[in-house]
Formats: sequence, structure tokens, C-alpha cells
Amino acid sequence: AVSIIAETAAPAGVLNIAEGQTGLIIAANAADHIFLKGLTVDGGGIGFTGIEARSAQAVSLKDCVFRNFFRTPGFGFVTRATTPISVSLEDVSVSDITTVGVSLVGSEAAPITASLYRVKIEGARLGFTASGAGKVSVSASRFAGNETAILIGAGMQASLSVSQLLGNTKGLDNAGIAALSNMTVAGHGNGVNSQSGATTHTFMNNVFAQNNVDVAGPALLP
Repeated sequence: AVSIIAETAAPAGVLNIAEGQTGLIIAANAADHIFLKGLTVDGGGIGFTGIEARSAQAVSLKDCVFRNFFRTPGFGFVTRATTPISVSLEDVSVSDITTVGVSLVGSEAAPITASLYRVKIEGARLGFTASGAGKVSVSASRFAGNETAILIGAGMQASLSVSQLLGNTKGLDNAGIAALSNMTVAGHGNGVNSQSGATTHTFMNNVFAQNNVDVAGPALLP
């Protein structure tokens, strides 16, 4: 196991990214557990990616901040693993990202299992994306002011609960299997877009308000 813990916000806890670079690449053994706490990863408008996880058994981030990734490709946190990986984000804040705030990519050979708890993502083209193969859960989180708050790709299963999608152009864009419980979806052009072939379940306890269209595509299922 490898742990990097910043007990103070600055200067030790701040990682400033050089032009066109990635701040931290995780390329650990397939059995390793990586724990990062208290880091502020700042792209300064010129960095490409904050943290990229390529290999590890598990990667956990707590009390971390990603901000100011304006250069293309512009990612906050991204996985590109070739072996199965588990990811946990807790009390993580992401803001001002050109492309994707948090991007989780799995495959049949390397499925991803992920949990986002009390994550806040603002000002990204895509707030959170999960694609390829695997399962993700999002709870007690907030996505606001993004072009698309959450994108679930085909092959992914997602559980979204007790979270807020507020004032994005599009709230949830689902091409996989998603279940919504105690969600607030408000102030969008399109609250939920369920693509052809996707399955979107609702526990009938969600709040939809002030969207131009609450649900587009196939109807939500119980």
C-alpha cells in the first residue's frame, strides 16, 4: 500500500501542473492499494490532466481538489487501467475543467468498480463519465453548471442516490443501466436523457423541477 497524505492545504498539499503535463500517474502493481488525501491539484490553465490511474487494485482519494484544467484534453481525475480496479472518491471537489471532471473507463477484461461520495463537480463540459464495463455508485454528491452532469456509457451499471443535478445543460445522459433514488434534477434543458437501448430505473422518489424536458427517450422504469 502507498499513502500520500497532506495534513496542511499549502504549500505541501498543492500540486501545480506544468504546461501540457499530467500531475500524477498511478502505475502500481495490480495488488497495490493507493491512498491520496488532502491534495489540491491545480492545472493553472495549462496542465492536461490532474491524476491518471493506470494500474492498481484500489485507488482512494479523500479531501482532494482538482481545478483549472483548461487545456485540451483537460481531465481532473481519469482511469485508464488494463486490469480490474476499484476507485473511491470521498469529499472530492472538481471545478473548471475543459473536458471531463472525473472519467472512469473500464473494459470487459478490466472492469471498474467505483464509489463517489460527497463529490462536487462544477464547470466542466462533462462532469462525471463512466464507460466500458463495471459498476459505479454516486451518493450525497452535487453536479452544477456543467454541460452534461453525468454520462453513463453502454456496459456500465450506475446507482445514483441522494444527489443533486442543478443547472447543467443536461443532467443525466444514460446509455447503460442506471437507477435513480432521492435525486434532485432541476434547472436543465434536459433533465434525464435515456438513450435507445438504455435502462433507467426510478424509485419514484426523485424531484424534477424547472427542466425544459424532464425525461427524454424511453420512459423511466420502476
